[in-house]
Amino acid sequence: MQHASHKSRLPEIERIDAHLKDIARMIEGERHCLDIITELKGVRHELKLLQSRFLQDHIDHCLERAIGDDDPSEKSRVHAEVLKLIEATAS
Repeated sequence: MQHASHKSRLPEIERIDAHLKDIARMIEGERHCLDIITELKGVRHELKLLQSRFLQDHIDHCLERAIGDDDPSEKSRVHAEVLKLIEATAS
């Protein structure tokens, strides 16, 4: 399924990738642990934001469309998918 917003998220991925490369350089340069941990915390925050944006996109487009379907098997599939999404985003 095509998602118009997916490609618009690539700059966020590239920014996260740049942060990870910075962290690798910090490790190579033997920077202080607290500096590295601080940077890792920032990356984790950015990843959570990105995950939330993808989840919201999925709810707004994929699930809403499927919920409107009168097919009971489709509704069951959506129910199972929602449970997987909750599990995947819980931590």
